[in-house]
Amino acid sequence: MKLRVAVSLLCSLCLRPTTGQAPVVSAAATLVADANGVLDRSGPAPLPAGGAAVSAVGVQSTASAGVGWLPAQPIGTVALGLRVTGSALLSWTSGSGQFQCSAQVDLQIAETATGWTRLRLRHLTNGGTLFGGSVTIDVGVDGVLEYSGSGATAEVRREFVVRVPAGGTVVRMAASSGGVAVFYAIVERTEVDLSVAVEPPPLVPYGSACMALTGDRPSEGQIRLRCQSGGAEPVLFIAGLTSMAMPLPWAPYCQQLTEASFVAAVPTLAGIATLNLPDLAPPPGVALHVQGVAFLADGRVLTSNGLRLAR
Repeated sequence: MKLRVAVSLLCSLCLRPTTGQAPVVSAAATLVADANGVLDRSGPAPLPAGGAAVSAVGVQSTASAGVGWLPAQPIGTVALGLRVTGSALLSWTSGSGQFQCSAQVDLQIAETATGWTRLRLRHLTNGGTLFGGSVTIDVGVDGVLEYSGSGATAEVRREFVVRVPAGGTVVRMAASSGGVAVFYAIVERTEVDLSVAVEPPPLVPYGSACMALTGDRPSEGQIRLRCQSGGAEPVLFIAGLTSMAMPLPWAPYCQQLTEASFVAAVPTLAGIATLNLPDLAPPPGVALHVQGVAFLADGRVLTSNGLRLAR
């Protein structure tokens, strides 16, 4: 009963759950039209497009691009797909055909409930020669590319965890495709999908330790804290909003690293105490600090490193 009350008090400190929420994402696209001026903007919410242009030279040479929202998989994500494709044909009467096309999408991500987001990228390029296809991802539009790939004949997948500031952030996704019909015909297609999901804030260790405290998320919506004391005595999990570094007066003179606003006593199994909590995000500007304390039968008082949960 005491453990339930302590956990309830601890959770009341963190106001927003981290699960089941989809981030707010808007997009502005600059696309390339094909040789016939056709622009593909399919999807449940068509995106604005501008800058229609084309670079396709030769008989039966085309270049096109399209962008659209993708179904959210899993629930709680927003996903967008970008496609650029082209084809060219070698003609004995008109010479070789060639094409180049590119597209750029700026995703505006509003501040999430947790202050963090996870980006999942899928990139695939099929066919092409000489020019080839490429994809770049620039988070924050600062010129530093989080991803740059070209000629990916096999599917490439990447994940990025990004901090979203109060004013939100912009993720620029660009793709290109191009080729020359050197022998007979060439077709190339570059595909890139980017999904955006709310990411829980990280559990950051801090301070010195006389025993180890770790934290992870074994499943969505849950935080698991594990403290390894090595003894049979219960471990006290203490939590507070203020960190400190105060040596204790008992051997081996470990440090208290957080104020003890909330305390939960957890039994040990094989020298390890495990505490499961709902995964919640502190409000902006608030940090939650957690530490383990063990009073062992031999008189020693051990404390763990701290774990900080903050936006």
